[in-house]
Amino acid sequence: MSQTKPMPHPRVRAHPPPPAIRRGVPLPPDEGFDWSASGWAGLGAGAAFIVIQTSFVSMFSGDANTDAVRQIAAIALGESILPKPTSFTAIVFLAAAGVHMILSLIYARVLAAIIHGMRAEKAITIGAVFGALLYGVNYYLFTSLFPWFAVSRGWITLFSHIAFGALAAGIYEWLTVANRRPRGGAPLA
Repeated sequence: MSQTKPMPHPRVRAHPPPPAIRRGVPLPPDEGFDWSASGWAGLGAGAAFIVIQTSFVSMFSGDANTDAVRQIAAIALGESILPKPTSFTAIVFLAAAGVHMILSLIYARVLAAIIHGMRAEKAITIGAVFGALLYGVNYYLFTSLFPWFAVSRGWITLFSHIAFGALAAGIYEWLTVANRRPRGGAPLA
């Protein structure tokens, strides 16, 4: 039997593949906006908002630290729960948690749609500005519907909203960047 030589392949110059593909690691598809990450960002930032708001109110204003919770619950339960500090019950807490978390999810998803794909520093800055704008909407525009929120205007509530926006943006970016990493590799640019 005679040996045959394989035919040489023509040399084609192509752009080198990204480092992850060169290592044999497939890249995850970029599917765009991440609903799951935006939901977790809303839940995390919403929980942090309540902790910051109630802690700062207790430390700096001397008001009852349940005032913010009762004000949020009053959206669902009505104004009758506002004047009595003793009206803080499990029902009030659950109503406030439900209203607050639904709003946090909505606001975080709007923010995530705005910042999707941005670098973390820019996203967090935009998130902080978004939080400040959210404060204006919640405590100046929505007070026509819920006038009891007007008494909570001030630096503590503004700071809590800025923290919410910055945290929601940071959590969203952290989760989406983590999802864009190839298995076993460094973060993608």
